[in-house]
Amino acid sequence: MEKTSDRFIDKLIVMLTTLWLVSFTVFSTETWGKYVYLGLTVVIFGLGAIRNGWKVNIAIEPFHLCTILFLLYGFASYLWAIDGTYTIKRMSTVAQTLICMYFVYTYYRDDEDSRRLLDCVMWAGYIVAIYAIYYYGLDTIRSLIAAGDRIDNEFTNVNDIGMMAAYSLIITFSKIINKHFSGSLIFSLPALLMVIASGSRKAFIILLFGVFFVYLTRSVSQSSNPIETLIKFFLVCAMGVVAIMIIWSIPAFKPVTERLLQTLNQFTGNGRVDESTIRRARFIEIGLQQFIKTPIQGIGIGNSLFIIGRNTYLHSNYIEILACGGILGVLSFYSGYLYCIKGLIYGMKKYDEITALCMAFFVLQLVMDFMQVSYFSKDTFFYFMIFFLQVKGIRREKKSHWEETTYA
Repeated sequence: MEKTSDRFIDKLIVMLTTLWLVSFTVFSTETWGKYVYLGLTVVIFGLGAIRNGWKVNIAIEPFHLCTILFLLYGFASYLWAIDGTYTIKRMSTVAQTLICMYFVYTYYRDDEDSRRLLDCVMWAGYIVAIYAIYYYGLDTIRSLIAAGDRIDNEFTNVNDIGMMAAYSLIITFSKIINKHFSGSLIFSLPALLMVIASGSRKAFIILLFGVFFVYLTRSVSQSSNPIETLIKFFLVCAMGVVAIMIIWSIPAFKPVTERLLQTLNQFTGNGRVDESTIRRARFIEIGLQQFIKTPIQGIGIGNSLFIIGRNTYLHSNYIEILACGGILGVLSFYSGYLYCIKGLIYGMKKYDEITALCMAFFVLQLVMDFMQVSYFSKDTFFYFMIFFLQVKGIRREKKSHWEETTYA
């Protein structure tokens, strides 16, 4: 029987993990922010050890192997990098992040923990949204939205605020349609406000796709035959189109819808295109040109600034790794995704709320990598941890089912 003290420690660790996630964003620009992040890591690890009777599970799992593969390759690229100091600097950031993830992973080893970690994501997003409203001021945010403008990058990148809020809303939406009453619903309004105020195209896409995917999988799972499944699929798609049309007509969404429209104009060649989209398109062109020159090994992780001509990166994870790490770099980084996709697809055969959320976030991570560089992001490896835990449970259930069938 679980002791009261164990339940208290479990709840405390979940609360601290939520704050740990908040620190990724709120303290990202502060010099002392990394000490908060590291301190919380140590506390979570210590409490996890106490919870488990001072026993620490250090077994090597696929999560470790896939991430270490990229870590080793990244450091190895120092040997052929244009300037190895940039490679060491970038990969040291990745190494520090992974070490912290490994420490936290010693507690969250159960395949059921993916549900708790998604709850941490939800509450962290709401906390960040509420903090952003406090930081910028509600009147300022309302004035910016009314003027068709967006908040500035001050305490963190506004895209990160919008994306965290969007993920929180998706998780809450999943709880609602799966009839799990959640007190988190009352925080949906400030989160939605920050999605709008951020003017983030990525946040908008995340929210629309996530809600659509979660609702679609839930609806289709309740179908009794293929015809009903097909009808529900088209109905949900039609509802999605109508929802987009309604959102497009709402003045409050004007900043983000205009930016999305300008992105589409880049592909069609018609209409006005904003400077950000033009710059990103140019970076993609530069990155692909470099990839053609060094397709196997690239120019060294973290060295994209030398082909861009200034201290920045290529704004697309695929292009960044192709140019700097070559095909080998892409394979080493995305090996984790390749490992998880088979398990998640198998898990989708039988509807499960958490598997559906993991699949939605999995697809979104891959889509967002066209628009952001994520290989050194803390959020990326945290979602990795959730995916691996869920796949671990799916594989265990699959093995159990196979053994039962074979025995029978």
